[in-house]
Amino acid sequence: MEASSVSCKSYSTQSVSVSENTVYEIDIQKGDTSYLICRSYEEYRVWYEELKATFKSQHGKFPSFPRKTVFKAQRSTIERRSQFFADFFKFVLHREPLLQHPATQEFIRPRKKILTISVEGGRNLAGRNRNGLSDPFCKVSMYNHNNKPIGKPNRLPTVKNNVNPVWVNQKFTLEVNENENCAGITISCWNHEKLGRNGFLGRIVLPLQTIPINTDISRWFPLHHTKKYHTHTIHGEIKLVMHLKTMGMKVIEKPKDAENADEKKERKQIMGTIRFNQSDERKRQKMLREKDRYAGELRVVYRYTPPLGQWEGYLTIQVLEAKNIPVPAGGKAANPYVVLGIGPIRERTKTIKKSQAPQWKKEVYYFYVPPQYANLPFDVDMYSWSRFGSADVIGDCPLDLEDLRPDELVDTWFILCSCALSEADIVKQLGKRMAEEGYTPKWPIVIVPGFGSSSLEVKDSTCKAWVGDRVWLSLSKIAFQRMKRTTGVSGENRWVAHLSLSPDDGHSDPPNGYSIRAIEGMESVTYLDPGVLTTSLSYVMGPVVKNLAALGYTQSNMVCAPYDWRLPPQFLEERDGYFSWLKDQITQCKQRERKKVVIMGHSMGNRTIQYFLNFVKLQQGGQEWIDEHIHTFIAVGAPWLGAPKCLRALTTGDLLSLDGLLVKSEAISFARTCGSTLQLIPMEPTTATGHQSYFTHLSDTGGLKMSAVSLPNMLKLCGGQKQLEWLDAYFARNPCFGNSQPQLTDWPVFRPPPVNRVYAIYGVGLETEAFQFYKPHPKKKKLILDDNPTINMEDERFKHFRIRKGIAYETADTPQDNILKFTGRPGNNSGDGTVTYASLSYPHYWRKLNPQLNLNTEELLGVEHREILNNRLFFRKLIDYIAEKPDQVKSPGELTIRAKRYLDHYGIQSGNQDFVRDIDDESDDEEDGGSLRDSTEAAGAASGSASPLPLLKGGSSGGLKNSGGGLKNSGGGLKNSGGGQKNSGGAAVDAIESKSRSGSRPPLPSKSSSKEKKEKKK
Repeated sequence: MEASSVSCKSYSTQSVSVSENTVYEIDIQKGDTSYLICRSYEEYRVWYEELKATFKSQHGKFPSFPRKTVFKAQRSTIERRSQFFADFFKFVLHREPLLQHPATQEFIRPRKKILTISVEGGRNLAGRNRNGLSDPFCKVSMYNHNNKPIGKPNRLPTVKNNVNPVWVNQKFTLEVNENENCAGITISCWNHEKLGRNGFLGRIVLPLQTIPINTDISRWFPLHHTKKYHTHTIHGEIKLVMHLKTMGMKVIEKPKDAENADEKKERKQIMGTIRFNQSDERKRQKMLREKDRYAGELRVVYRYTPPLGQWEGYLTIQVLEAKNIPVPAGGKAANPYVVLGIGPIRERTKTIKKSQAPQWKKEVYYFYVPPQYANLPFDVDMYSWSRFGSADVIGDCPLDLEDLRPDELVDTWFILCSCALSEADIVKQLGKRMAEEGYTPKWPIVIVPGFGSSSLEVKDSTCKAWVGDRVWLSLSKIAFQRMKRTTGVSGENRWVAHLSLSPDDGHSDPPNGYSIRAIEGMESVTYLDPGVLTTSLSYVMGPVVKNLAALGYTQSNMVCAPYDWRLPPQFLEERDGYFSWLKDQITQCKQRERKKVVIMGHSMGNRTIQYFLNFVKLQQGGQEWIDEHIHTFIAVGAPWLGAPKCLRALTTGDLLSLDGLLVKSEAISFARTCGSTLQLIPMEPTTATGHQSYFTHLSDTGGLKMSAVSLPNMLKLCGGQKQLEWLDAYFARNPCFGNSQPQLTDWPVFRPPPVNRVYAIYGVGLETEAFQFYKPHPKKKKLILDDNPTINMEDERFKHFRIRKGIAYETADTPQDNILKFTGRPGNNSGDGTVTYASLSYPHYWRKLNPQLNLNTEELLGVEHREILNNRLFFRKLIDYIAEKPDQVKSPGELTIRAKRYLDHYGIQSGNQDFVRDIDDESDDEEDGGSLRDSTEAAGAASGSASPLPLLKGGSSGGLKNSGGGLKNSGGGLKNSGGGQKNSGGAAVDAIESKSRSGSRPPLPSKSSSKEKKEKKK
């Protein structure tokens, strides 16, 4: 077989053991094998003599070996030798006995490494001379395993008066062999001194095992201190060009077939797309953060050399100036300074006193970036110095090192972000305060509650006293039934019997004659058990409705959509016509307001909205209707992949936070009659990698072994065979839910909703139930939680979870594969106490399925699943999204004057003693609940006009009944949103009604004179 290519060249080396420093390199490729041989003249001669002595003339006449000259080899002699060695090696390759001879195998055995290294220049070196410059030169040498130099170092020429030197044609070839005591290469940089010792400028140490073989390397390496010169100021980089060759035989690996090559190319394209999507996700999160928490801008100049393999990177950064720096609370001026750092290393700039646009001198900072720090953010924090106490935080702008432009000098501005808001940072009665600041309703909103969040009442019953009563939720009825069973008066729990559906199909009324339906209107979703003591405890959408009403929302642009949450979605339409009614409500709302509608769901309400959107999409012209009527789908605490807690409700029972009032058997019986619970069963598509989110674990009868059990098997083991049939009939085969698709990834419910915008907001950072451990009951044929499972806590499946009473909880330290997948950065987090983080954050996956989807996500740290509906930070996010923002938000000092002018303009009489009362001087109980009805009716009766919130009167349009909670209607006019005035005139009611219809606030009167302002202040 002919060799495809043959070449031979010679060069001089610095060798550890070879006396002759001229070596001859042969590069020959034969078929799938490549030979790269680098040997001296003497080694070639010994090999030639052994082959010739063994075979003599068996394989033809051997070519004549070039004789060794007495004098130094000239250029022509070296060229003749190179040609001979190439021809002779080709001669051996074509004769198999010569190639397999031990002398040949020893000759081609990889035993030498040749390193070609070139020093091309330096930058940002330390200045040692009086003029701030240096006279640098470098030394290149090898060192052994005892860190001692080998041989004489190679010295580069000196470059005068320069901290960015350039060297030309400074190339060295070194023969490095680990078995001959060569441990690596060192490049030291020095400042030439005419008198005395040269000044040390830094050193680069390259261990031999860190240099990749047969790869061209060209990069900047940072200079380091040494033990001897640890007090010197060392910084800067040296550019090296290297190539390390292994001399011997190498088999070239080729793809087995063309299909594998195509798969490799496709995989490379997919990985490139994933990395692009991850970078895009990080940029999107950064933009949202900068938009919400803007705190000024900072100008920096940086140059970044990223880590490569085991070599560390280097970041040179200079802080120049800042602008739009806010004044700290309670201070007259900012005294900013900047802290830079990565890992434990920190550097601080000088403080600029009393400036909101500080400028720093040319202070340059240098940071080494080890490979393990490559995925960490580079911290850039700005503080305001304070003479007394600790410094105030102004903002930060963490830099993602992977997204920095490498090997470029970049001059750019970064946006500083203030600290994230917490609930304590936001005033109470937020809707009222934001209305005073000038916010007005913009997008109409439709609210869909979650599981157990719509009130239910008795429509028909054999117990006539129960007809018309609220049964969900009625704590008095639950407690009374519990007392009767405890005292032995009655063995049946009538409250559970009324709430339960038929156990045969999970959607029809039970055969005992009980009929339960959802209460219509807004009162159904605000407070489940209105009463003096229970209102604040049973809130659902009440705080949300209250804040939106205070902002100016009325029955015209705010619709609540309660439903019977016990039913599977398809029977909501078959029995109650719910989805057709919801479509009509959205259509009418859009016609009234002439704007698209925002539809918001909480918990299981998001599943209901998903089903509704798929239901409409399947109709003729359904997608066009969605595009014309739906602006945004706001998902609050959505269990996109279900919740493991729901599976436990079917197996061992969940008391629904009614501990002491229910028993486990009643809870299991009730859960197994509700067909809707199956849509919350944890199901995980193969593309979403959460932690055990749809597996539980079961021990054997002896408790000696734990094994993972899938969802279908668990339902069979716990006696839920009927529920497994419902799951297949009501959901898997439903065209709006599973559509009979064999893969979960193809189920419509796991695909992106057919809307243009999705805003997912949810709580994180709380202990959340992730999976359970079960064991057989010792006496009965059922499963119970295994309080003491026999598991190894060092197992990767369990060690990041907190296991308590047979339940595994994910914590804030639990690694989440979703974070790594979507951002490219490893991260830890947990859910909101009810829904796991993998389920809450699943919408990130939709970006890959639908790149046109406008998806925003918000994570609220420490906010619980239900408590998010009463969280001021959530109210702020919601109102910011659906309200019209004013051009200029009034300061708190101006709000009082503005409210007074508003009242005077519309003829509302008020006394000064009421007006000067602080707007925050309200009772804390109002934040949790109350009643809108009595306050509204009183205002309407006093003014002789209709209530501005007729939805709150009850009936088919809905409303809140008076429960003694005393909720004051900020939107209806009883308490004016400006300064706490009681409304005694009909003009204010008319003004608020006209404002709600037009969608904009009425104009204010002209500004008062300075004299009037002074009188008002007095």
